Amino acid sequence: MPNVTVNGRRLDYTEYDLRVGPIPLILLAEDRDWWKSLARLIPWDYQLASLAWSGDADLTANDTIGFAKVMGMPWVHLVGYGVGARTAVLAALKSPKTVRSLTLIAPFAGAQSLDDALPWDRLSRLVTPTLVLEPEGSAPEAQQAVDRLLDLLPNSRPDLVRGWRDSLNDDLARRLAIAIVNQVETAYDGTTPLGVSTLRG
Repeated sequence: MPNVTVNGRRLDYTEYDLRVGPIPLILLAEDRDWWKSLARLIPWDYQLASLAWSGDADLTANDTIGFAKVMGMPWVHLVGYGVGARTAVLAALKSPKTVRSLTLIAPFAGAQSLDDALPWDRLSRLVTPTLVLEPEGSAPEAQQAVDRLLDLLPNSRPDLVRGWRDSLNDDLARRLAIAIVNQVETAYDGTTPLGVSTLRG
């Protein structure tokens, strides 16, 4: 497993298919294995990595920004699931010039306290294009928190994930991959530097 030194510590990461395309995409979740079936669908013109989870959202947000710098990425697109989604928001708040887009999947899954899940008072300053993917049938409290998140983020849009499962089957992985690629392309005003990316088979 490759690793780099970030903020004076060794940081392990997974790099999928050793791709070095011009579009850096970092995947954030407590369990890096969650991304496997989705990662294989992402187009070849993406540089795709997922970082080892530090156990703390704030520390992992710092690791994310530090990783981008160490890897020579002047900017990144972040995709997060659950606490990884909350980490992506923290990273964008810490370095808005580094984070070009956010895709947040089930952003309040596993949150101990919705009031403490995010720095709500700072979210209105975050203009990063943000896609919020909320699972169909999530708890009413999580739905209310998503509505609050969307109200506070000035450049956000929602989408409902139908047929949600905690583990990704092929159909769900493909639908999430399509949503992620579309979000990245939207952040490029409709196209990537190489033209519209297509999912791999």
